[in-house]
Amino acid sequence: MGEYQINGRNGSPWLFQIKGDTPSPTEMARINAALSQEDQPEQAAPAPKEEAPGIMTTLGHGLARGWNEIQAGVDTAGQSMFEGLGDAARAKEWERSAQAQRAEGNQYEMPSGGFLDPNTRKPAVIAGTIGESAPSMALGYGGMAAGTYAGAAIGSVLGPVGTVAGGVIGGAIGGALG
Repeated sequence: MGEYQINGRNGSPWLFQIKGDTPSPTEMARINAALSQEDQPEQAAPAPKEEAPGIMTTLGHGLARGWNEIQAGVDTAGQSMFEGLGDAARAKEWERSAQAQRAEGNQYEMPSGGFLDPNTRKPAVIAGTIGESAPSMALGYGGMAAGTYAGAAIGSVLGPVGTVAGGVIGGAIGGALG
């Protein structure tokens, strides 16, 4: 068993194990194959995989999107009110404000796909959905509480008839506020 040394194309020495003093045609083919690899450009390492936002970040983004949607909804209601009153300039102002709120809300990253999509991270989808829904649910619960207290106050003043009137008025107040 012998050694065969040859300089590669870039000048660096290569040492090969061969059977005799000179390489056989098979060994020379193996040596040439090894040397041809020297000229190949190195493959760039793949870019590191971006980490998906965590559950708390997704929840926070959902809260921000939900809050912006509420603001955009109020602005759209203002736009409709001024359109009904015939004030086109103010209606346009409210419309621009609603568009700005929606654009701001769209800046917050949310997981793509849905809960039934097998390629999504389920906890992130759930956190984003809860976050996006929480602001409107909070307003709804606030409206229910205000309606309940108003209905109870009216019901206690009006006696037996007040129970029905309190429920109706309290429901109307809760619906308007929620």
